[in-house]
Amino acid sequence: MRLVKTLAFVTLAAVLAVACGKGPAQAALTSADAAVSATRADGEKYVPAEFKALEGAAAAAHSKFDSGDYKGALEGAQAVSTQAQTVVAAAAAKKTEIMESWKALEGSLPTMLAGIEKKVTELSTARKLPAGLDKAGLESARAALATATATWAEAGTAFSAGDVATAVAKATEVKTSAEALMTQLGMAPAASPEAAATPVAEPVKK
Repeated sequence: MRLVKTLAFVTLAAVLAVACGKGPAQAALTSADAAVSATRADGEKYVPAEFKALEGAAAAAHSKFDSGDYKGALEGAQAVSTQAQTVVAAAAAKKTEIMESWKALEGSLPTMLAGIEKKVTELSTARKLPAGLDKAGLESARAALATATATWAEAGTAFSAGDVATAVAKATEVKTSAEALMTQLGMAPAASPEAAATPVAEPVKK
């Protein structure tokens, strides 16, 4: 009888221990899931690899909970909540970087494209094309300019829709194409804002 009571007591203690561990683990998992959800929008958009790792960590914590490892689930869930903060910070930094890139491209590309268009128009009516450029090359440049202009419009549409990453990717493509066209047409490269702002030193008078 004493052995039966002892076993019953041990069993009850184990059940209580499990129950006590299950509650905190469940609460921690709920908090972790909320953290993942709050991170999803910017995480998927700006730091997809980091966000995927975060989702994996959350899934692992749930798996431990389902297998009865409530201590492991609790620790895993707590780590997910901390990791989510890191992902939020990384996404914010990446978003700022991308926005700065967009501002720079938005400030320079329209001028570049307008200059190329003006040059193409001038060459179209010129009696003689510059060395290294023939009519076929000029037509190729005209077609490339049309494509670049269309891509720039797509970049603007993407930015207006809130897809800044796609906008920057398309704008960067336009920049590469525009620089190649300027070289092909014999145009001088556009001076950077920093270079334009740097005063030229006057020669020393003897």
